[in-house]
Amino acid sequence: MKSSIILAAGLGKRVREYSLDLPKPLIKVNEKPFIEYSINIMEELGFEEIFINVHYKSDQIISYLTNLNNPKIKISDETDCLLDTGGGIKKIMEENKIEQVFILNCDNLWKDEHTVFFREMIESFPKDTISLLALTPIDLISGYDGNGDFLFTNDNHIQRYDNIAYKGYVFNGAQIIRKEAFKDFKNSVFSINQVWDDLISKNLIKGYKFHKNVLHLGTTVALRKYHNKL
Repeated sequence: MKSSIILAAGLGKRVREYSLDLPKPLIKVNEKPFIEYSINIMEELGFEEIFINVHYKSDQIISYLTNLNNPKIKISDETDCLLDTGGGIKKIMEENKIEQVFILNCDNLWKDEHTVFFREMIESFPKDTISLLALTPIDLISGYDGNGDFLFTNDNHIQRYDNIAYKGYVFNGAQIIRKEAFKDFKNSVFSINQVWDDLISKNLIKGYKFHKNVLHLGTTVALRKYHNKL
């Protein structure tokens, strides 16, 4: 697997206090922009291509990325039309003839210690599966205030969290997906959640148990609580 994607086209509505003048991927935590944590992970994993989609205040992100002078980084510009998570991934994969891709959201503070889990996830990607989601036990994810996103069923297949008798697993922002996942999605704009639900109904999606602490900073409350320096 040579290609990777960092999703950085969100509007930053949940961190609006910090993103009025600055897009969320450029908000600094410990003197580093959010997106830099994701880029560093992709570099550590050895990807040949790092695609990054942009929309909100895209000129600032494009300027930042250009100044990195990293030939691996390729920008997917959604300035004129935000394609949502599913549409953004589909566009990149179709335009660049990518068969399968590793994807990170840039809402999390990824650390070097997470790399070993990502490598294992990539190496264990089942041939009979269209998508693999990194799922963290709810007790190991900070900055998240829900009940969970998914539950495991048989052989690491997953379903949506719908049983309060069990603690759910949280999608931590990392996934692998094949281009086949999008074959029935003809629109340009759609959420990756629609793709996941379609794959769940076909039993073609699994979860990777990511048993490591993850810090999610996708909301203003989480940023206020956990960040050290902006």
